[in-house]
Amino acid sequence: MSLDMLRYGSHTNTSGNYGFMDMLTGLHWMQNNIRQFGGDPNKIMFFGQSSGGTAIYALLASPLGHGLFHMAWAISGSPVMNKTAAEVDVDNQVVVQNTGCQDEDCLYNMTPEIVPWEEFPYWAMSDLTGIPAKDRFNGALPVVDGTTSHEESLESSPQEVTNWTWEDNKYQEYVRHALLPFGDVIAETALKLYPENVHNPEFQLASLVTDLRVTCGNDYLALVMATSFTSPVFRYIAEYAPSAPMKAFWVTLPARYAFHGIDMFAFYKTTGLMIDNMTDTDRQWEVNVQQEVLSFMQIGRPFTAYLGMFPGQTAVLSENTTVTAGYHTAECLFWLKNGFFSYTLIN
Repeated sequence: MSLDMLRYGSHTNTSGNYGFMDMLTGLHWMQNNIRQFGGDPNKIMFFGQSSGGTAIYALLASPLGHGLFHMAWAISGSPVMNKTAAEVDVDNQVVVQNTGCQDEDCLYNMTPEIVPWEEFPYWAMSDLTGIPAKDRFNGALPVVDGTTSHEESLESSPQEVTNWTWEDNKYQEYVRHALLPFGDVIAETALKLYPENVHNPEFQLASLVTDLRVTCGNDYLALVMATSFTSPVFRYIAEYAPSAPMKAFWVTLPARYAFHGIDMFAFYKTTGLMIDNMTDTDRQWEVNVQQEVLSFMQIGRPFTAYLGMFPGQTAVLSENTTVTAGYHTAECLFWLKNGFFSYTLIN
């Protein structure tokens, strides 16, 4: 946590970013010891999902990470990291006030329960998995930047969307009501870009929210990296729908589509922990993700030989890999042009 109160006990007169410091220490350890495990210190790959993906973006931007890793595979990270230390100190006063602490010794003895999640700026707001409320913000090498096509299907908001039908018009009513504060044109255009009678309301709402909150912001970040780095940048969307609903992380609502983390579970071959009676297609999905990641780790390119770099091409990962010139291009142009990057999910 970044706070002026915590700076005074620091030999660098700074506070915050402690998790990143731990990661840098781990990377230094890897550089010094990887040969003992048969590894190559010049072929270290940084692999992270969700907040781990966000950490990769941060260390790519930090000179402290230079030379410590040589490839990065970021899964479902957040491209929004737009706060100065002074601004974060102001934000974090909400936490300090909730504790009643007057000094750092008091803060050191606090537990995570002191964080007022519904007030704390840029973190666990209740609408993170739904269409955002206007003005309520939650957050700005060779690299692979990956997200899933239905990140927000793991904990859909509202959860009753699973019971909606196209006939009851609840999808249309919800989208109009949620986006109306942004203007009639925004709401009606969104309904044209994510129309009714495509799959089901849950699928379409998850597609809309995922593009707004995750896909489009990560596209923009990947574009910035591709134009700034001399090394290649690859982009993929994981689109695999499991053979049966999967229950992952802390949620009670099983996910039927490519939810937040499905590609990570595939890489570690843990899909079977969340799904009964895996099919051959489920297993092939795991094999496909593993061969793409392991190829990148070994030779600096994904396994699919004809996959080009971003922004020219985007891979679509399922039980097989296909390539497209652009994924939801019109949708992302709409969201980004109308200022929705500021509502990108922060994790």
